[in-house]
Amino acid sequence: MGFRQIFNGTSLDGWDGDPTFWRVEGGAIVGETTPEKPITENSFIIWRGGRTADFDLKLEFRINQGNSGVQYRSRQIVPGGAEKVTGRWVLAGYQADIDFANQYTGMLYEERGRGFLAPRGQFNYMGANQAPAAGRG
Repeated sequence: MGFRQIFNGTSLDGWDGDPTFWRVEGGAIVGETTPEKPITENSFIIWRGGRTADFDLKLEFRINQGNSGVQYRSRQIVPGGAEKVTGRWVLAGYQADIDFANQYTGMLYEERGRGFLAPRGQFNYMGANQAPAAGRG
């Protein structure tokens, strides 16, 4: 069936993110914080261009410092609710972790949940709300 492109390379059509931190530059989605524009809580850019089913995600990334990730099968946290967030772009769920030091890149992380679930090169079995039981990949 092939891949369906969800970023057109020129605009954030179909995407929702805080314009303070997210923009398109050089055919790429760029997320950036600066000393003048610091981030106080996670602020993801969310694809709202349709509904997904099972999928394979293919992307390229570049990171100059810090930590980031790609959320999938996640839910949006409502500002002002029990989870005490203020921004519209806070998510909870699975994340393919990406970091500049390449210490965590490729690990499965559960944002606002159980933390790291599967280091690179391992697979884990777990039920809902259970800690991972490490296996080898």
